[in-house]
Amino acid sequence: MEQLFRPASAPTDRLVLYFNGWALSPIAVEHLGLPEGQDLLLLWDYRTDALDFDFSPYREIRLVAWSMGIWAADRFFAKHEELRSRVVSGTALAGTGYQVDDAVGIPEAFFHKTLEGLTEENRERFDRHMLGGKTYRHLYEEVRQRSTEALYDEFIRPFTVDRDQPRPLPSAYGAKPSSAKMTASSPRRTKRTTGASKACLSRTSRRRRTTSSATSAAGRSSGSPSPFPFFSFKTASKPVF
Repeated sequence: MEQLFRPASAPTDRLVLYFNGWALSPIAVEHLGLPEGQDLLLLWDYRTDALDFDFSPYREIRLVAWSMGIWAADRFFAKHEELRSRVVSGTALAGTGYQVDDAVGIPEAFFHKTLEGLTEENRERFDRHMLGGKTYRHLYEEVRQRSTEALYDEFIRPFTVDRDQPRPLPSAYGAKPSSAKMTASSPRRTKRTTGASKACLSRTSRRRRTTSSATSAAGRSSGSPSPFPFFSFKTASKPVF
């Protein structure tokens, strides 16, 4: 993971831990103010789980995660159980801990359609559909700086990880592994171009609105469903990863 640390004006034992969305850098949230007396650690690029940061000075952690960042946060705290007791609040925006799932995540069919559109030949069109409009021009220009291969690898990683390490769904949806409907092999890169990404995201956002309240009540322990009980789920007006 990439990281950006922004300290408070004076030493503090409180930290805002923010997991960014897919493909995005700190520019996506640079317009937001940081509460007084709190440090900020901002994370993005989830092609790996590697993180070099000392959490020992912090007594309180306020967790915020956006879209794919929810999956990354869920995975991070599963590996760092000693930090869970320090989390005093958690907010998940436009996503769940299951990035690709027909019940509580991105429907697998839409996931594959999005991948089909993420090609070098179709890259400019893909970016416009995802971040089009003057309001998001700064995000569009920032995303253009990353290679298509990097975006593809980051986007596909939750699918391959959850396929190889299946987890049960929250109890409201039964105890089936979240990857039960996933194909046995990884999606292949294709030269086919499509404008399906925008429709995919819109439908996914609507589906997530119906699942957020159920998933937020699920517990998290070794071998148990995701996400965290302290996540309060919110939806965004514009679907994003």
